[in-house]
Amino acid sequence: MKIQTFIFVHEQQIILDYIKYKKFDGIENLKYVFLGDRDTSLIKDYENVIICRDLPINIEEYPKLTSFSGWYALWKNNLYDGEYLNLFEYDINLSDNFNDVLGNALESNPNII
Repeated sequence: MKIQTFIFVHEQQIILDYIKYKKFDGIENLKYVFLGDRDTSLIKDYENVIICRDLPINIEEYPKLTSFSGWYALWKNNLYDGEYLNLFEYDINLSDNFNDVLGNALESNPNII
């Protein structure tokens, strides 16, 4: 079973800090989704960062839609290929046993958790 995780972020320093301090190192198939019009000069070349406003299909001109614009961009640009998707905000704190809990939940083949 293939799981992809997308973390929605609006500040490049947050992404740099999370990578530096390995906040999500236990999560496989993780990508950061940058939303908004702030500076991305330090993260624009990272393979694990998607900058929504640079995608062919996006709705970043509607800033009040926040993470929905990221979900929309992932879907419309076909940027996912997992059986299951984790769509998380940047300020999430995962438990140490998150992967175990998720794996156990997915064994029952749910549509959504």
